[in-house]
Amino acid sequence: MAQVSLTSILSAELAKLDHAQIPHVWLDQELGIVVGTYPNGQFSYDFIGDQLSAVSEENLDKVTDPKVRQKKEEVSLLHLAERITDVYEIETQDMIYRVGSAKQALLIGLEKIEELVPGTLAELAKCKGRTKRPVSLDREQLYDRKSQMRYSERLKNGFWVATNNKTPEALEYVRKAASIAGLTGNEFQLRK
Repeated sequence: MAQVSLTSILSAELAKLDHAQIPHVWLDQELGIVVGTYPNGQFSYDFIGDQLSAVSEENLDKVTDPKVRQKKEEVSLLHLAERITDVYEIETQDMIYRVGSAKQALLIGLEKIEELVPGTLAELAKCKGRTKRPVSLDREQLYDRKSQMRYSERLKNGFWVATNNKTPEALEYVRKAASIAGLTGNEFQLRK
């Protein structure tokens, strides 16, 4: 028997999601409409309740093709955080890094993006906000006010990162770098 739902309700449920982090929708034989980063389903659409619900662990194997799904190595970098404020995960194709703050997510995230797509930070350095750049090869080019240079850290690849950021700003710099690099959700994800 077919389950029927209004497209407006389905559209409203999908609109609630962060499409940069959850970019794909597909039809699964057992679970129906599935949303996530293909081939990893995160949500399925419940036609009876007209809502998205998280895919349970027992259904995760049904949604994801076992040949495609792989166990990723998880690395905790929490011990490197100056102080743990929030825990974020940075996921690449083969690794999941757990970090303890937005600042740490910024530093580790930018390093990983540059490793995946060299030249990304050079492009990000061209972006300048009102008073600072997110990254620069020259530390003095980060901030308009030289007194702010103390709020910077150097990455292993030589780039300096402006670290005087509010949490949303730091996370946005990582997402912007991923966008500049053209990385999809399968290749790079930042999530809380």
